[in-house]
Amino acid sequence: MKKIKNRFKLLTLGLAIGISGGGIFSSPSAHALAIINTYNFSGSATVTDSQNTGAQTKTTNNNAALGTTAINQFDSSLGVLTGVTVNLTSIQTQTTQTTSTAGGGSGANTNVTSSGTATSSVKLEGAGISYQSANLAVTDDCAGKRKDDCTGAASSNSQNVNTSASPSDLNTFTGTGDITLTRTATTLEATQLSNVFTGTESTQGTVGWDGQLQVTYDYLLHAAPSFSETTQVLVLDVDFGTLAIGDSATQSFDLFNLASINRTGLDLDSWIETDLDNKFAIDDLSFTNLSQGASSNGLITFDTSNAGNFNASFVLNLSDANIGASDSWHHYQLTLNIRGIVGETTSSPAQVNDIPEPGMLALLSIGLFGLLGLTRRRN
Repeated sequence: MKKIKNRFKLLTLGLAIGISGGGIFSSPSAHALAIINTYNFSGSATVTDSQNTGAQTKTTNNNAALGTTAINQFDSSLGVLTGVTVNLTSIQTQTTQTTSTAGGGSGANTNVTSSGTATSSVKLEGAGISYQSANLAVTDDCAGKRKDDCTGAASSNSQNVNTSASPSDLNTFTGTGDITLTRTATTLEATQLSNVFTGTESTQGTVGWDGQLQVTYDYLLHAAPSFSETTQVLVLDVDFGTLAIGDSATQSFDLFNLASINRTGLDLDSWIETDLDNKFAIDDLSFTNLSQGASSNGLITFDTSNAGNFNASFVLNLSDANIGASDSWHHYQLTLNIRGIVGETTSSPAQVNDIPEPGMLALLSIGLFGLLGLTRRRN
């Protein structure tokens, strides 16, 4: 068995797509939970282009504000954020109306037609989300006597807008505050196309954006490390008792990620050893993404080459598996307290097949002969 001699052993972290290490028993993969929040919104902006002489003109009101939406962040006390989906269901409406005021002047007051067009696009952005619609253009006409006023029919058109957010910026959504999503009319312009009335001709463009944001947070419960399979036990005392010098001494222990189908995996990141005599070591304990309901087995070895009373402490540093928003990961510490006594060896080797010395053989012979003579006289 290889002994770990470093007082601090750092284990490799990786993407939690499997489990590595010996003595690990797997359980079914966890199923994500979900929190769904819904936010309704409405906003509009306007631009007007007017002319009474000269050539065609254009007026813009680009990047006009259409409002903001505050989205609640995911509270990491609930678990590990694994995904964010933002669904936008909305209608962008472009309304265009061409008008003319009454004017004077000489000449015939014949029927004429004025026209104008307005164009808009809308954008949603914030927290790594960015969506911009295509341009929506609508033209309106105004027909009447050239010296009179005129009002168009206010033509409208609409388009549905749908988008989903990528989960690549999960940490932005983790916290206890709000995320602000901003809505703007990135393009908003009106163009009066003609100059046929004697009054002032105008084209007004109005963009309206109404809809709903649905934000879904997918998450898993935090890991639950324990020395027990059924309840959370964070401290384990291991007593080797009293041993003789040279005795073989090992004890195993299990480390669990308590079972829950909605729980994330568990990583062993490192451990810190407090063992001034360097008599104890942990072997065979290394894992990433220990799944819910699974366990990993470790082995404690005790060096009994010297007599004494020995104690050590190992603090195991663990964390939620490297999945999802790192800002939502929790970190844990489990402690192994180990003790053992090594006593002096008291037994001595047995003496077998000892051969008596010659002097001792002579004494034994004399004694035997004396006993034989005494026996004969009595007879």
